[in-house]
Amino acid sequence: MRGNVGTRLRKLADGEVDALVLAMAGLARLGLLDAAVTPLDPAQFMPAPAQGILAVECRTGDAVTAAQLSTLDHAPTRAAAITERGFLAAIEAGCTAPAGALAEAAAEPGLGAAVRLSGLIAAPDGSSVVRAQLAGGAADGAALGRRLARVLLADGGAALLGRASRGTGQRPPGRDAALPFAY
Repeated sequence: MRGNVGTRLRKLADGEVDALVLAMAGLARLGLLDAAVTPLDPAQFMPAPAQGILAVECRTGDAVTAAQLSTLDHAPTRAAAITERGFLAAIEAGCTAPAGALAEAAAEPGLGAAVRLSGLIAAPDGSSVVRAQLAGGAADGAALGRRLARVLLADGGAALLGRASRGTGQRPPGRDAALPFAY
């Protein structure tokens, strides 16, 4: 649907559409949360990897700007982004793949700062879905993401993506191997 949030909400109110899926964070920022808003449960509607995470970049070697931007750093969000991007890289898919991942801070005994990663790979028509969940140390988030991807690919995700099981955890040739947030 085309149009800004106000236009989309007007079309909903006018009965032109039966429902809308909008970012709750955006609605909150615009002061538009009301009784008509129903949050989607990630167990049913898992987001795309790193969906809704904002990042700020600066020039390599610009220590002054990097120091100023460091005040914006939120370690749990950075860990979630790195973990979810590790998952996406390992399934060797882009933003249109029928896959989802959600990393959340977790309290896991013996792991210190930990993250719990839920993921799924689906058939393009939604007729079949493979889901799994793993937990690990936040410092090893990218590895955790790759490990969950290998589990899902081996459990039928590769077939759902329409290819032979690869699950190598390697990025396709020519893709930047660096993950975000390198300081």
